[in-house]
Parts: sequence; structure tokens; C-alpha cells
Amino acid sequence: MRSKRNGSKRRQPAAPPASGRAPSRPLTQQDIDVSADELVAFDHLFADLWQRREQREWSAFYLCGQLANLERKTIEPMVLALRGPNENAMRGLQQFISQSAWAVGPRRERLQQLVAGWLGEPDAVVTVLWGVGQNRQLPGRRIRRVC
Repeated sequence: MRSKRNGSKRRQPAAPPASGRAPSRPLTQQDIDVSADELVAFDHLFADLWQRREQREWSAFYLCGQLANLERKTIEPMVLALRGPNENAMRGLQQFISQSAWAVGPRRERLQQLVAGWLGEPDAVVTVLWGVGQNRQLPGRRIRRVC
């Protein structure tokens, strides 16, 4: 498509990300149940990294809120959708997100170990992409092709 003004080509609108597209096939209740069970199991892999029981609970709640079918994924809509109009829940989640002290490093390392175990081979190396110029290799693991 050419612009009327200067004859240059217009950019086509980018396709929405996967989260913004309609599903390729409808999920069955069994699909949803299996996914929910796997998500709970995944969340439990990090449970020992939280210092307090409340942090574990808010972490799971926030994860569910992020995956919920909500137009806005902020604290208020999450709490209203999942717990109803509960001021204590609103304050509790807000505090967990904004004031709760927890280190990212141990969680990142746990995730790296999990990914290396799922995709790696014993005599391999995993390259972790941190960002521009921050690559790091973990000895003893190599990513095998999944696709």
C-alpha cells in the first residue's frame, strides 16, 4: 500500500502478540484442568524461596490473576474478579507487589536449573540470554532442539 502524500510504502499493522489473539482451537475443560494442575505444580517448585506463608499465597494469587481472563491485569481488577470487593485482599496484594522484600536471584537460578533439567543433556551447556552483552553459560547442560 502506498501513501498518497509521498508515495512511500506504509507499514502493515503488526499482528497482536499471542496473548491478544483468539485461540487456534477452543480449550476443553480437561485442557483447563490439566493446565491448572501443571501451573500449581510449577508454583510449588518455588515455594521454599518465600520467607513467609503470606508471600507464597500472594505469589500464587498474582500468578492466577495474570492468567485470568481480565481486560486489565492490575491489582484492583484481579482482587475484584478473584476475591470480590475485599479491602484487606486489595491491601495485601498491593503490599506484596510494592513492599515485600524478596530476592530475584534465587528465583532466577531455580528457573535456570529447571529449564536446564527439562531441555538439557548431561554433557551439554545452556546459554542463558540475560540481555545485550550479558550471556552466561551453565556447564554440563546443552539445549536439545525441541521443535
